[in-house]
Amino acid sequence: MKGVNSNMYERFENIKKRRAKISAFSTSMFDKPAITLGGYKLNVGGGIYDQNKAEFVEVGNQDAQVTVDYPFPGKFPSLEKNQIVSDPISWVEDFSSFLKAWPIEIEPYELIVGDGHWFTWNLKGRKFLNATKLAFLRKKANDLGADGGGWGRVCPDFEIGFSLGYAGILKKIEKYYDKFQQQGKEKEVEYLKASKMSCKAISALIKEYAKKAKSLFEREKDIEIKKIYEKVAKACENISTNPPASFYEALLWINFYALVSRSAVGLCGGLARIDMVLKPFYDKDIESKRITKEEAQELVAEFMLRRPLWYSIGGRDKNHKDATNEVSWLFLNACDMFQGFINLGFLWHENINKDFFRRACEILIKKGEGTPMFMNHDVMIKSEINYDIKKEDAWNVAYTGCAWYAIPGKEYRAGDNAGINLSKCLMNALDLTFKVNIGSFDELWNLFTIEVEEAFKALKDLMDEQYEQVPKIWPEIPHSFLTYGCIEKGRDITNLGAEYNMPTIQAMGLSNTSDSLVAIKKKVFDDKAFSLDNLQKALKNNFIGYEDVQEYLLNCPKFGNDDDEADNMAIKVINLFRETMSKYKTRDGFSYRPALWSHVGHVYSGKIIGAMPDGKKAEEPLAQGPNPMHGRNTNGITATARSLSKLEPEKLLECPYQLELDPSFFDSAVDKVKLMEDVLTSCFKMGLVQIQGNIFKVEKLKEALKNPDEYHNLLVRVTGFSARFVGLDRKTQEEIIGRYRQKAK
Repeated sequence: MKGVNSNMYERFENIKKRRAKISAFSTSMFDKPAITLGGYKLNVGGGIYDQNKAEFVEVGNQDAQVTVDYPFPGKFPSLEKNQIVSDPISWVEDFSSFLKAWPIEIEPYELIVGDGHWFTWNLKGRKFLNATKLAFLRKKANDLGADGGGWGRVCPDFEIGFSLGYAGILKKIEKYYDKFQQQGKEKEVEYLKASKMSCKAISALIKEYAKKAKSLFEREKDIEIKKIYEKVAKACENISTNPPASFYEALLWINFYALVSRSAVGLCGGLARIDMVLKPFYDKDIESKRITKEEAQELVAEFMLRRPLWYSIGGRDKNHKDATNEVSWLFLNACDMFQGFINLGFLWHENINKDFFRRACEILIKKGEGTPMFMNHDVMIKSEINYDIKKEDAWNVAYTGCAWYAIPGKEYRAGDNAGINLSKCLMNALDLTFKVNIGSFDELWNLFTIEVEEAFKALKDLMDEQYEQVPKIWPEIPHSFLTYGCIEKGRDITNLGAEYNMPTIQAMGLSNTSDSLVAIKKKVFDDKAFSLDNLQKALKNNFIGYEDVQEYLLNCPKFGNDDDEADNMAIKVINLFRETMSKYKTRDGFSYRPALWSHVGHVYSGKIIGAMPDGKKAEEPLAQGPNPMHGRNTNGITATARSLSKLEPEKLLECPYQLELDPSFFDSAVDKVKLMEDVLTSCFKMGLVQIQGNIFKVEKLKEALKNPDEYHNLLVRVTGFSARFVGLDRKTQEEIIGRYRQKAK
């Protein structure tokens, strides 16, 4: 392993072995989605993915999710009382018992302690209070092409925790608890009582690690290992109550925060602009010679190996200058030290440190699976400002996972759990069209606009009901500790505690929908190449016997090639999506934010929706997010980037470019890294916000299908996340193989 000594190597290997125990289960939970018409990876009612049925199985109020290696002992208090969790106190009773059951494990040479059981244990296994009503609302939304969940992508501000520590957080809670008690505000008092219990439970968990390390120290004979146990014990004892006092303790503090927050609410949110928040600790320790640069590098590498979460490095500071610092380099270099699930967000801007950018491109080419993820920080900032986020906050926007970004400590949204499948809306409109036999494209467009609006209204009803219940059933109390205003208001982040509360609604199937509309307009209404009746028969028969109709449809202009006719239709569709959303507010009076992305739902929705007028056959997936349909963007990287830029990513929450490269793309380059730099820079200067993808030969992926045991560690960028290729389900594997790859000309 590059850059680590023998003891560090042994320590890293021990961590990797323990992570391997949970990797199989975590893959099935994280990589495989539920199959719904909306096509989203949802687990709203609480459930475990059933690979045989290809769906989430409702499990209701039960034990924590279980694995063979790490079974959850006992039952939640709420289950013992035969209750459905319905208030913050009930939730925190479960949360506290959950942390008390946590297995405290510390390996020799291990410094970043606090293991990743959040992969296998979390508190999502509970039902909504009014499940029958929600089932009705979900069925209605699904029929119209929509689906949605009720929790969000959040981003903590660690400066709150670093300045207060858990003792300070507890003191702050008690201050406002007393205030609201005097005012007779029962709901706020109840919430802050639950917050006190949560804070004490977290502090107690960290103290248990201190006790464990101390007991290991007392029994250990090896002098070097003994010193490490002593260091861990002292650090855990300190941060269990006090603010972190060193770079090491700050990393450890974040690690414990990640552990408890992910266990409480599952895989959700990012770790902010980690290089900026850690810089003061690093600078102080280096200046005082408490730590060397090499030791700091090893700590960061162990930290990243421990948790495949979402970090931001680079970007701009509050003065609009480049924020790259020595800690940024530590995280970037650690990314190159091992192979694994590393969700590192590189915040690019035109003034980024050139050497830093080049190093990131070098790692991207070397790893091949989309690490690091490249984000355009300037477009992220513009996007936040366009949705009424103050300029003094917008500069600090951070990558929070997959395609998401948010303001640390100030923003709450619905993440990747809510959206509308535009292709389903179009097919619903076509079903009506076939019945009434319309006479113009404008009439079809009007029907489509109605379907989009009806889908959105159904989704709004579903989400409004969920948002009524979420603060009672799934409060995100650990996240709320590091969010400005939550403790002061006596409100959870899920209950308007944050300053900005704008749920995100994503659109799926954009290019399939716009390509279909172009084809219908040209071939049915303009050229009259065939009738609506023939189109209906062709779609119903999946083009079998109607290959000539499919050929007509496939030969129409397609989105992703810088073709104005195709691109203008995509613009028209996304503007409809934006305008429809702008008519409505949440149950609490906030606006919705449009997004163009899909987790992996596009893989499954294609078959459910069936053949489409863009020439897609029933067995084919939909296009991923805003990207062109597989195999249709044949005019090169720049042409596709131009098409995507016309969608105005700065007016969306996200609009990622899924860039797939064949290794031969670099064959003619004198400097491969420079070529990668030029590609990314060119795309970002056009206004793109995110670029993700892979650099693989299709033959390698096909070989992995045949011989999975030989490719156990092959990672691929699926969409906004990376995963082991052989651990993905077959449909997702085939979708990745089927993507169009840019090759050498």
